[in-house]
Amino acid sequence: MFLVLATAMSVSAQVSFGAHLGLGLTNVTSPDLFHQYDLADFKYKFGPKIGVYSTIEVCGFMSVQPELNVTWRGYKDVIGLADNVGLPANATVKTTSIYGEIPVMFKFYPSTSCGFNLQVGPQVGVLLSRESSISVDLEDLIDITPEDNRTIDFGFNFGLGYSYNHWDVDLRYYLGMVKTYTTTTIDHYQNRGFELMVGYNF
Repeated sequence: MFLVLATAMSVSAQVSFGAHLGLGLTNVTSPDLFHQYDLADFKYKFGPKIGVYSTIEVCGFMSVQPELNVTWRGYKDVIGLADNVGLPANATVKTTSIYGEIPVMFKFYPSTSCGFNLQVGPQVGVLLSRESSISVDLEDLIDITPEDNRTIDFGFNFGLGYSYNHWDVDLRYYLGMVKTYTTTTIDHYQNRGFELMVGYNF
């Protein structure tokens, strides 16, 4: 998809290729019931992001940027009360999910003389791996591999960016639309996250 889109538009548009590296602050949605009864407290977790991209200039005020990224997403779940699967109170469950992701960003430049841009676009992700660790009072108890994972993720990115010479800086928010586990029956555990990336295009 990445190469096909770039090749198809390169005939009539200026195309550049680049690589970027970034840091994400990610979490998942949780139901209000968890907070109401102090069952759990979902917290943000840092993770890296790396990938390649192509910038396709459609016109002076708009460009399209397909990407191919590997992203480390996750969250920390602090248990408020002992739950029905045997976890003690004050236990912390840290979950790390690695995704291969293909976002297609549409960048809009308010002024052709300025590198600032507004950006929005859909994203498809494929789960590569997911691991969870359980600890109590900073003492690691066990590492587990969840088995009810949903393989495909889908959502939308919204953000701001700045381009100068060969450098690109992007700040985005990812809004996941798909539940990340197959067994859950309520709308939670959807990916969310802020991402800051610095890229260099050739």
